[in-house]
Amino acid sequence: MADGAERAFEQAMRLACGEAAAEGYYPTRFLEKLDRIGAVPYAKELVRSGKLQAGLKRLNEMKRLDLSIEYLVVDSRFRGLFSEDERDAAQWRLDQVRG
Repeated sequence: MADGAERAFEQAMRLACGEAAAEGYYPTRFLEKLDRIGAVPYAKELVRSGKLQAGLKRLNEMKRLDLSIEYLVVDSRFRGLFSEDERDAAQWRLDQVRG
């Protein structure tokens, strides 16, 4: 069973997806995988990836990187869920997509 921080992280991810959908971006595949493997494992998988996903690029185009997993991974509220390397990787991804 997920602890409080993990539940809060998943809730924040789902809220971000809802906000993205309200702005015309529907992260369907993202939500499917989120349901399948869980929020924290999925976030860890994504930030370790060397590839910048289309969804992150789309959120950057929308000027809404605040709705990205990477943004949530570096958010101080969720610091205890991720290693320093994972937080650094998330920040690197944000910096790369911004150009």
